[in-house]
Amino acid sequence: MIQDEPVIESPEAGISRRRMLKRIGAGAAVAWTAPILTSIRTPAFAQSPSCDCPPFNCESGQQLCENGCFCSPHHGGGPCVCWGGGLCSNQAPICATDADCAPFGPDLACGDVDPNCGCAGSVACLETGDCLSRSQHRGPLKGIRKV
Repeated sequence: MIQDEPVIESPEAGISRRRMLKRIGAGAAVAWTAPILTSIRTPAFAQSPSCDCPPFNCESGQQLCENGCFCSPHHGGGPCVCWGGGLCSNQAPICATDADCAPFGPDLACGDVDPNCGCAGSVACLETGDCLSRSQHRGPLKGIRKV
């Protein structure tokens, strides 16, 4: 070998001790932080906002959503339910979740209503479809009917 020729490192020569220690350190840092990052509680910012309207009142003035539909809290929390018609039972609560409303038709959500509505459990299945187009073509908002 001539002394003036530069030394060329090839993959067969392996990895330097310094580079190996850096990689081990980076791997250890990732392994150490992963359990900590996954155990940190995230704030409730990602959750749906709570509803600020009261349960639908069958006897007095009802609060309306911005789109002109009736407003009720979603049963169990979450955003407000804007609706045009609904149904309930005076025998037993008609719903505890939105899935309980599915047998009555599409676009139904379980919402809270005032006890004066006579709905068992103060809940009703509320029609959440586009109530404005429905009211323009079929008359006024329907409110709640008992089944």
